[in-house]
This record gives sequence, structure tokens and C-alpha cells, in this order.
Amino acid sequence: MSTSSIAPRYWLMIATLGLVWGATFLLIKLALDGITPFWLAAGRIGGKAFEASGAALEPYGRAACLSAAACYSVSSILTRRLPPVDPLGLAAIFLVIGCFIIFPAAWLTEGPPVMPDNRTLLIAAVLGLIPTAAANLLRVIVVREAGPTFMTLTNYQVPVWAVVLGAVFLGEDLPTSMLLAMVMILGGLGLSQFGKLSRLFGRGG
Repeated sequence: MSTSSIAPRYWLMIATLGLVWGATFLLIKLALDGITPFWLAAGRIGGKAFEASGAALEPYGRAACLSAAACYSVSSILTRRLPPVDPLGLAAIFLVIGCFIIFPAAWLTEGPPVMPDNRTLLIAAVLGLIPTAAANLLRVIVVREAGPTFMTLTNYQVPVWAVVLGAVFLGEDLPTSMLLAMVMILGGLGLSQFGKLSRLFGRGG
């Protein structure tokens, strides 16, 4: 399917993914009050970025971020090129594979998990069900039917939602520079997709 003929439901899907993944950062911040990072990741399954912090493991963290971006890119292409398969089963397989990787890594890095409090358990359950399981299914559907390139539009929305929700629910600062950055992100997104959005709303009118 070419991006010039993207159906309205796919636009709705990437808008939903942007909101869900943006809200994930808020929930992660709350969950980390009661659980360690690796076990939070395990529970889900089953320029500031370039400033030096001086932490001993900083190079490994940067390498992990780059590796994660590369994995997303490669997995999107491979997902698109797979033969016809049930999207629910495909999404489930991705999560099962993730379980076999993250659980041993969490155990080796942080030891056996400590039982968190009920609030943290609830947040971890929400993270596992919505931004991990449900969103992964939506991602598979979008990549398979609308293509990996169209899927990348989600990434531009995530920081916008993360900043807005953090300010609304956590009382985080929202300086003018950040507001300007959000306007630039949304403006660039609208400009790059102006033709497709015009056809979309023209079709609905």
C-alpha cells in the first residue's frame, strides 16, 4: 500500500500509538519508585541525550539506545516482508522472544525480583497490557498494512505527548523552549504530510 492511499484507520492507529507510547514515560517514572529498571522491563513483556553525565556505564547506555533504534528499524522491515500471517500471533511471538531475552538479563543484572507494592504492580500491569502488548499489535498491523515508513510518523508524536502529560499529571516544568520545540515538531509533521492529510480530510468531507 502506498502512503498516498493510506486509509483513515491507519492514521488513527499511529495517533493512538503516539499517545500511548508518550504516556508510557509518565507511567515508567511512577513505576520506578517501586521497582528496578530491568525488572520493570521484564514485567512489561511478560540535544539532552548527547550530554555527558559522567556515569561509568554511560557508553553502554548510549550503545543500548542505538541498538534499540537499529532493532526497531530492522524488525519493521522484516515484519513487512514476512509472508501472510495472523498479526495477533506475530505480535505475541515478538513478546515471547523478548521474554526469553529480558528475564535472564534482569536476573543477572539485578538479582531475583523483589515483590513491589500494589501501586507499582498496577502500573506495571498497565504498562504490560497497553503500551507493550496492545500497542505492539497495533504496530504490527500498521507496519504490515501501511508500511514501515508510515509507521515512523509515530516517533514524532511521542515526545510531544510525553512532555504534555508529564506537565499535566506530574507537574513537570514546561519552559518556552519546550513549547517552541513541540510547535516545530507538529508543524514539521503537518507540513511533511500536508498532501496526504488534505486528501484524508477531503475524502471525509
